[in-house]
Amino acid sequence: MRVLLLALVAGAVVASAGFAASDGGAGAGGRAREASGSRPVRFETTRSGAGAGPALVYSTFALSASSDEQRMAIGKDGSTYVAVGAGNGGLCGEPRTEGTFDTCAGQPPGGINGRLSDVLVAKYDPSGSKLVWATWLGGSSNEYPVGIGVDPAGNVYVVGFTRSKNFPTTAGALDRRKDGPTDAFITKFDPTGSTLLYSTFLGGTNDDVIHGLAVDHAGNLYIAGFTASTDFPTTPGALARRRLDKHYADAFVAKLDPSGSRFLYSTLLGGNAYDDVAALEIDRAGNAYLTGETESTNFPTTRGAPQRRCATCLPRKGGYDPDGFLAKLDPSGSRLRYATFLGGHGVDNPQDLAVDRAGNAYVAGSTSSLDFPTTRGSFGTSKNDGEVAWSDGFVAKLNPAGTRFAYATYLGSRCGCQELATAIAVDRAG
Repeated sequence: MRVLLLALVAGAVVASAGFAASDGGAGAGGRAREASGSRPVRFETTRSGAGAGPALVYSTFALSASSDEQRMAIGKDGSTYVAVGAGNGGLCGEPRTEGTFDTCAGQPPGGINGRLSDVLVAKYDPSGSKLVWATWLGGSSNEYPVGIGVDPAGNVYVVGFTRSKNFPTTAGALDRRKDGPTDAFITKFDPTGSTLLYSTFLGGTNDDVIHGLAVDHAGNLYIAGFTASTDFPTTPGALARRRLDKHYADAFVAKLDPSGSRFLYSTLLGGNAYDDVAALEIDRAGNAYLTGETESTNFPTTRGAPQRRCATCLPRKGGYDPDGFLAKLDPSGSRLRYATFLGGHGVDNPQDLAVDRAGNAYVAGSTSSLDFPTTRGSFGTSKNDGEVAWSDGFVAKLNPAGTRFAYATYLGSRCGCQELATAIAVDRAG
């Protein structure tokens, strides 16, 4: 089982986990389980009672879909939104509800596991017991979701990548033509799931993939990922407009207006090797916080950053070992407020990011480094299994100025196995 998302909503912890098929009996409250899919799980925090732990409010399989591509978001009322990469082998998809944008994908056999993959988007009520709506999204080839978000008005944003030339786009959208083998897509549904408010491709003449998204209160959408395209669209005055090495993908960050018709900014971020954003968060001022991995020796870091050199960005047989990075981009997309490497002499892979109200950034991921930069007095200052062959999880907190780690710790056991921290959330107490 792998936790895909953690969220804190009205005194509850909500998690989404993806896993393989299992009959497993009934979920909490006797709700029926389907064979496989994305699983929202909700726990209420303890309010009283000595030694009492969190109480399971619901646990249910949300969607019947044979895919590991499963993403989740939580609305302000506690509703759960799920996006799943789902094959249907030419049959009308389930679950489905009438009146939504597309109630049946109807793809011919082919693709992964003998089926092509469309994106199934669904909304569940706060109790987890009622499917409010479900709709399909896709074209004649494969689509995979990598993120889903919801704004205060209840509009739903789905991002991913597609190989379909006829992926549905809308009039006036940023880009209505697929230019590369794999293009990113960005789609905004109305609160009922019945209308595409906008839908657009994003990319150049090579592969482009989104890995993170965030939505602000004005309905502006922030996205980040990587591009292998030398002609990826950037905007005047952006931090970086050209890739430094045409042989390696660079990370990108972009901000779209609420209509989805224009960039407020779009910039590259990277150096002389591979760079990718794994997760993105924003603060109330519109700063974008980014974490991911880099193999670039000259990845742009800032003065005063905790780590200004990549420990492992040296050639090895077959490529490079990645270091993590953590960066903060200003609201204009033109300047880094801070940027630092994060890692040791192994493979370091940040997976998720959270930001508190004070501007502290929290990163979770995995590391095989025996010298990961932990802080004195932290939970785990040494790698538990003592071997580079296995990964431990890690959690790190960077101060608002981006100059010091308030703490950094290993998170793992002596199991002699891979251990990953894949999702993180922070409450008001930090």
